[in-house]
Amino acid sequence: MYLWNPSDYERNSSAQERAADAVIARLNLRGDGHILDIGCGDCKITARMAALVPRGGITGVDSSSEMIDFAAKRIQSAECPCLRFERADIRCLTHR
Repeated sequence: MYLWNPSDYERNSSAQERAADAVIARLNLRGDGHILDIGCGDCKITARMAALVPRGGITGVDSSSEMIDFAAKRIQSAECPCLRFERADIRCLTHR
């Protein structure tokens, strides 16, 4: 399994951010939805989406414990109370 370097990812993920911004701009969110961000990486984009669902919630999921730990340290839950992180293999996710 590949070991991600979260700091390196954060510095070099501008292409992912641009692609996500284009998709987010097209979303018609009411503020109370629930979002699952699969492959959330450093959760920079996940945190931006959390602001769009203040009465809902967002879960950032990544298979890399390094990325999830980095995100949890970087983004304070008090800033984004509707945001949470989980380390998980998306191939094993089930609907709850």
